[in-house]
Amino acid sequence: MRRLAATIGLILLAPIAYLVVTGELTLTDAAMRAGLVLTAVMVVTFVGRLGLELVARSVEAQPLSVDPARRANDVSVDEKAGL
Repeated sequence: MRRLAATIGLILLAPIAYLVVTGELTLTDAAMRAGLVLTAVMVVTFVGRLGLELVARSVEAQPLSVDPARRANDVSVDEKAGL
C-alpha cells in the first residue's frame, strides 16, 4: 500500500516539477502544491489502510463461543425412560 501511494505521489509531483523547470511556477508556490500533494497522499493511504483492515476483519472466521450453562439448559432428559 505504501509503495502504491509513493508512486502516485511521485506521478502527481511531475507536473509541479515541469512548471518549476519552465519558470511558470515559483519555488514557494511549488512547495505549497507539493505539501498539498503530500497531505492528500497521506490521507488516501490512511483511509485505504483502514478500509483494508475493516475488510480483513470481516472476512476472518469468528471463533464459536460455548457457554456451558446454556448447553446444560438446552438438553432435556427423560428420567422415566431410564427406569
